[in-house]
Amino acid sequence: MSERVVIVGGGIGGLTLAIARRRRGIEAGAHEAAPELRATGAGIWVPPNAMQVLGRLGLADAVAAGGARLERAELRDFRAGRLQTADVGGAARSFGWPTVAIHRGRLQRVLLDHLPADAVRVGRECREVALEDAGAVVHFADGSEERAGVVVGADGAHSRVREAVAPGAGVRYS
Repeated sequence: MSERVVIVGGGIGGLTLAIARRRRGIEAGAHEAAPELRATGAGIWVPPNAMQVLGRLGLADAVAAGGARLERAELRDFRAGRLQTADVGGAARSFGWPTVAIHRGRLQRVLLDHLPADAVRVGRECREVALEDAGAVVHFADGSEERAGVVVGADGAHSRVREAVAPGAGVRYS
């Protein structure tokens, strides 16, 4: 079986996985359906456990520099005011890694900056994943295909990869 990894999805999870596999000497590339990678979404929190992983990949300093370290978070209601306060700085003291608030686009840029240009291919909409004894074949809308020992679905809520592994599983609101 090939050690080659095909990642369907070029978001935060897909890019991080591509970096991690390449650091281990495993050929890995992300295939994104969108015609270009653009900064979308809003701000997110990167909690201590994720920062620990990013630290192992040598990316935590760049992520922290691109965002803001959080010490405290508040949940507020526009009528009732403050509902809850959380000491997220305590997690940093306990686990050695801070919680960082960062815009999704900025985090994506940090990840892209740590991958070679050929590691991410855009305009590659996954149509189907066919499972084989030696791995899988990913079929793309443009008629091309990629064979790999491992295919990872990082392609969101309506994942074609999930459909290949668990047909009819669908999406459930939680």
